[in-house]
Amino acid sequence: MSASINAKKIENLIDDGKRFIARGQLPSARNRFRDAALLAPSDPRAHFFLGSVFLMLGQPTSALRPLAIANELVPDDPDVAANYALALAGSGERQKALGVFQTALIARPNHTGLKVNIANVLIDERRYSDALAVLSDGTPSCDVFVARAQALIQLGRPVEALAAAEAALAEERGSPAVLVALRAALNANGKLRESLAICQDLISKGDPSRDSFVVAARNLVSLADRKGALKRLSDAIQAHGGINNAPIEILQEQSYRLIVDDPIDTSELATLHRAAARRLEDAPVLGRCNNTKDPDRRVRIGFVSADFRNHSVMHFLVGPLSAFNHSQFDIHLYSAVVEPDAMTEQAKRLATKFVDIHALNTDQAAAVIQANEVDILIDLSGHTQGNRLDVFARQPAPVQAAWLGYP
Repeated sequence: MSASINAKKIENLIDDGKRFIARGQLPSARNRFRDAALLAPSDPRAHFFLGSVFLMLGQPTSALRPLAIANELVPDDPDVAANYALALAGSGERQKALGVFQTALIARPNHTGLKVNIANVLIDERRYSDALAVLSDGTPSCDVFVARAQALIQLGRPVEALAAAEAALAEERGSPAVLVALRAALNANGKLRESLAICQDLISKGDPSRDSFVVAARNLVSLADRKGALKRLSDAIQAHGGINNAPIEILQEQSYRLIVDDPIDTSELATLHRAAARRLEDAPVLGRCNNTKDPDRRVRIGFVSADFRNHSVMHFLVGPLSAFNHSQFDIHLYSAVVEPDAMTEQAKRLATKFVDIHALNTDQAAAVIQANEVDILIDLSGHTQGNRLDVFARQPAPVQAAWLGYP
């Protein structure tokens, strides 16, 4: 094939891919850009568009390689760098993502979108004050206000967070992302009934965050309407096509609400548990655990929980953790805590190793645990809020058990 014919074919593939994006046909767009990248491995556009489509498909890990290639080919292109950084952040490589974002910002110092992206990574890193500082000189926009609201909530400044969320709402009234931020700010201010109304609005829009039914149920419980919470979750299960199709988050919340109900409907509870298990049973297993086989090596016991904080689980756990003989056992705590506190610091002191996994995806968290050669891994959450049963489904330890946090 002549160079001119080949060049024309590449242009056609890229143009076709763009048209498929415009029509929302992302898998077809991905295939066109993949073909273009194979035909023209030195053309940064093909790799850039391929990686960008993977991001649109919610597959940041798949986006990494093509965007890394594009970034190598055109290291001074801030758009390429920004998408590469998004892929890094989405794959858990947040420190590297920050470096790439900041390099891109040098080329475009007034680019508000880059500042928002940097702030979002800093929020994931729990560097909330740093996130606010980055946003402070950005052009006011909906995305800026949403990120500000998220950071302010975590800094314990709910009134300011609500003002930021309301400013975002004024910019884009129908945006689901804005409504999610507003709902969180209302909850932080104790405005549960107003938050319920936002939940209903999100549900009517399809709720891309998938958690409005759950948030609504928890708000109803806080408003002493337990029956209303159960009904809201039952409605959610039906809205998703029944128990075999409902998201695991809804099944788990309904399970927990039934556990604390009186009397407990054990038959319904068992059905919910089995349905939740089916969501996890097809998860790919990491592979054989090759823990060091040394009779003199200390046994490594790992505990996984979102409750290494001021919570009944942690208060109960202090005694057992304090009693371990550390000449025989290494104690690893894998924390999914969202808001650490003084009890979190106490947990760190009681552990041989303390690992924060709250922002790690399933594969990343499982890989960390397996790399630590944990011998016995214990879940302390069951189906309660913040659980990481998804990690246990990957089988990162040779022996796994459940204890304490779920009746």
